[in-house]
Amino acid sequence: MIDFDTFDTIFPDRPDLYDLLVTKPRTPEELIRDYLPSKLWRLNNLYYIVDKHGNNIKFKMRFAQLKVHAERAKHPRCLILKSRQQGISTYFLVDYFDDALFIPNTNCGLMAQDSASAKTLLERVKHLWDNMDPDILSILNLSKGKDNTSEITFSNGSNMYVRTSFRSATLHRLHVSEW
Repeated sequence: MIDFDTFDTIFPDRPDLYDLLVTKPRTPEELIRDYLPSKLWRLNNLYYIVDKHGNNIKFKMRFAQLKVHAERAKHPRCLILKSRQQGISTYFLVDYFDDALFIPNTNCGLMAQDSASAKTLLERVKHLWDNMDPDILSILNLSKGKDNTSEITFSNGSNMYVRTSFRSATLHRLHVSEW
């Protein structure tokens, strides 16, 4: 976890966010009222990924990911040049997955350079779903719909697509991992 001083350089006007990240909800009511509305809290507490060593770990944002998150709060479109091994694609994968769960009727696209990479991205999306806390899914009243080789849909009308092209698609979110 990022220390407070580093966090404060990224979010200088929001020290309260750090407190939210380092505390845990005491009751289900507090979880629903104070924690689930915070996207930053959700991103750092609800999702599990497979790290580069093959371990299933809770996603915790690193410095570069927090910086991108803070910049996207100012403007939703961003271009990140040559940011290798900092978890930027993983950040967008988790961020868009969160949007698909918490914002009904959201269409998210993850574009890969080839079909093998697209398959890997979709497996990572499915891993996020498979490792969701059932209690959170129950609170959201959410289930998985379509699940095939290029998309996964949810009962709230949201979709996550993984392809090599999105020509003439209507998307609310798009991450292009290689350009």
